[in-house]
Amino acid sequence: LYNTLHSLLELVRGGDAQADAAIDRFARLARYVSEGRAPGRDLVPLAEEWRMLSDYLALEALRLGPRITYRLALHPAVADVRVPALTLQPLVENAIVHGLAPRAGPGTLRVSAVALDGALVVSVDDDGLGTAARTAGSGRGLSLVRRRLALWSGGTATLAAGAGQDGTGWHVALRLPLAGRAA
Repeated sequence: LYNTLHSLLELVRGGDAQADAAIDRFARLARYVSEGRAPGRDLVPLAEEWRMLSDYLALEALRLGPRITYRLALHPAVADVRVPALTLQPLVENAIVHGLAPRAGPGTLRVSAVALDGALVVSVDDDGLGTAARTAGSGRGLSLVRRRLALWSGGTATLAAGAGQDGTGWHVALRLPLAGRAA
């Protein structure tokens, strides 16, 4: 898969810079996803998860164009905190699929990570359809992330979700123990 993607990248080199960047991002994303399932790669530094999220969002922005704006804010103090790999992407995907993509006009997605009261707090906020969203899907994304976090943390991690602070959009807040710092 990686070799094929890099071969494709070589075919478009010298042409469209956006195509080059997209293929490169997709290759990094595919590598991260496959490595995330490898033994010993259950936990990754938040900075790695953040880079993958940045690649994912850049690819979504290609698809949605001016209909999506996103802002990522990773506080440097939490960049080395270890988190379960592939925890944030399903939450961001939910925000896009259920809140922003079906919306008629442009929307904004904000993802932030900070240390607060001895915990890592990650927030995913959008100004999309919020509780009014009725899109097709299994409806299992949040429950799967909750279950995974509960198994990983022994119940000390929490995930809260609901309408945004002003009653519009959607807000998801993860609260994880600050215990695991990357070596």
